[in-house]
Amino acid sequence: MTGTEKGENGMVEAMRSRKLISLVGIAVVALVSVLLARSGAANGSGTHRVAGESLPQSVILDPPYNSEQFDPPGPNDMPALTAEEAIAAFQKADAEFNPPNDMQVWLGLYTATIGNGDYRYSKQLAYGLTYHECARMQNPNYDAEATPPPCTFWLFLDANTGQMLEGVYQQGK
Repeated sequence: MTGTEKGENGMVEAMRSRKLISLVGIAVVALVSVLLARSGAANGSGTHRVAGESLPQSVILDPPYNSEQFDPPGPNDMPALTAEEAIAAFQKADAEFNPPNDMQVWLGLYTATIGNGDYRYSKQLAYGLTYHECARMQNPNYDAEATPPPCTFWLFLDANTGQMLEGVYQQGK
């Protein structure tokens, strides 16, 4: 093999290596994009993460006045909808709902009693959407300094249909 032939073969191999590196790079970018979309790390607006992770511990929303409670799901509790799908279904019913940037989404079991031993919801598999929003106090004599209004809002959506169950303010946060 002459020196010219060796040089040409080296250039061909270098070009093949560059092509291979380019193709691998494109494949990695495509894979990362798919994984991010599937994980819920990006939604259509890209403003916040909507993953619907399982609630780590029970939350009692307004003790001792109300009995709303949100508990971690059991190992066999599987929603029919992803968090993104449930929110999209809810947005079809309430087009004015615009998820805030600080919203967190949890999957859990929602329970709310009526007060006489009956339930509005009993261990209903739901997505709990929680974000900062202060309650508007209706009483003109309300002293916000003595008793600050609750500022953590929970919106509960049925995890199988996306239908709104109810919205509740959490006391003490």
